[in-house]
Amino acid sequence: MRRNVPSRCCDDHASCWICLEEGPDELGQPMVRDCSCRGESAGFSHVSCIVKHAEKRSEDWDGRDLDEFVEPWQVCHNCRQDYQNKLALDLAAEFVTFVEGKY
Repeated sequence: MRRNVPSRCCDDHASCWICLEEGPDELGQPMVRDCSCRGESAGFSHVSCIVKHAEKRSEDWDGRDLDEFVEPWQVCHNCRQDYQNKLALDLAAEFVTFVEGKY
């Protein structure tokens, strides 16, 4: 019998879709997946990698479409669905920190 894999855990062979590394990040934080990605190893990433990716995309923002500025902080790049649960809250806090520091 196979149990559901929690969103803050992943298959032993899963790798972060951003940095392509397996296991925890440099701070020891596990990979997460709180979106609609499916599969034993699909869609996992480190929160720190999502933050770096979102910061880069937001820094490249052309100033026209506000949704484009906010999207990488709210929507999974792979499945195009909103992040959920604790991950959404963590990214919202990181977004506020980014905006306060940058603007």
